[in-house]
Amino acid sequence: MEQTPFAMDRRIPDEFGYALAEALGVDAYCPLPPGCDGKVFLAEDAEGGILVMKVTTSAIEAALCKAMAEAGDVPGLFQVRDVRSVELPDGSNAWAILRDEVSDVFMGPDVDEEPSYQAWLASLSKFDAGWQLDDADILDSALREAPPEARLDQALGGLRWLRDELGALGRDLHRDNFGRTGRGDVCVRDLSRFRMPMARVKAALRRIDPLPEHAPSPVP
Repeated sequence: MEQTPFAMDRRIPDEFGYALAEALGVDAYCPLPPGCDGKVFLAEDAEGGILVMKVTTSAIEAALCKAMAEAGDVPGLFQVRDVRSVELPDGSNAWAILRDEVSDVFMGPDVDEEPSYQAWLASLSKFDAGWQLDDADILDSALREAPPEARLDQALGGLRWLRDELGALGRDLHRDNFGRTGRGDVCVRDLSRFRMPMARVKAALRRIDPLPEHAPSPVP
C-alpha cells in the first residue's frame, strides 16, 4: 500500500532524521514536507557544503542512487555521495541517501509571469510525452521550444543514461520534478517513481552497506 505524506511524517520523525544525519557525518537542520516514499532534510557537511539527505522507502530509488554514486559525475544527474541501509523506528527497512541539493530551475517572486517560464511549462508537457512515447521528433520539438536557460537537453542526457546503463525508465516528469544542481545541471530531482528491472534493483541493493558499525543507532 502506498504511504501518504502524513503517514511518512509519522514513520520518519524529525528527531530520527537528525540522529541519522549525525551518524552519516552531516548536520541536518531543515526537514522538508514528506513525500509518499520518504522524507527529505537539508543538511550541511563539515566544509559547509549544502546537501540533501533523503530517507526513502523506495528500493528503486535507493538502487538508482547507489549506481549513480558508483558512476561518479554523470552530466544531467545530481551527484550522490552515499547510500546506506537503515531501520526505521517502526522496524521497517529504508535507505538514507546523501546527494546534491537541487534548487528550482526558475526562481523569484514573479516567476509565474515570466515568458520564459511559461515557455518552459509548455515545452515540459511535450518533453514528457516524447519521452514516454520514445518519440525523437516530439523530444526534438520540445527542446527547440524550451527557453535556453531551462537546459532540457541536460535532463534528457541524464534520463538516457539511466535508461541505457541501468534499464531505468523515468516517470513523473512534471514541472516540480526538475531542478538545477549547484554545478548548473538541470536534472530530474526525484527518482522514486522510476521503473527498473527487479534483478538490477536487487543487485544494487546488495551493494549498499548499512550505517557504519561505530555510528550511533538512530533507532530510539
